[in-house]
Amino acid sequence: MPCEECIKYVNEHKNCTIPGTSRVGLKITEGCYSEFPKCAFDDKGNFQKDNWNCRTMMKLRELTDYHGWNDDESINVVLMPNGRYLVMTYYKGRGKTGSAVVMCDDDEIRNLTLFEATELIEGGRK
Repeated sequence: MPCEECIKYVNEHKNCTIPGTSRVGLKITEGCYSEFPKCAFDDKGNFQKDNWNCRTMMKLRELTDYHGWNDDESINVVLMPNGRYLVMTYYKGRGKTGSAVVMCDDDEIRNLTLFEATELIEGGRK
């Protein structure tokens, strides 16, 4: 089940065949096409590594407080309430988010949840 951001994104764009391919995707603007997003959260709201262009993850990237780049690999850090950090890794600036973990000094590192992601996007930052 995709997150609300992925559903909204798909509904706002027209389904079409991507020119020069047999793939079906979304027409963003004239001459600009994208494959369908594959949500980064499962039905229980847990982060899953098998994702593509998830709109919730893209919105979280926009909240970045720290960004690093190493050999085409990116890392973003978002400050969260209560001294926690969201750390995301991905290839260049697009597509799949390889990891999205929440960490702080006093707790175990764990995967981000959709609840936390939505809370951050809606203004629950530090």
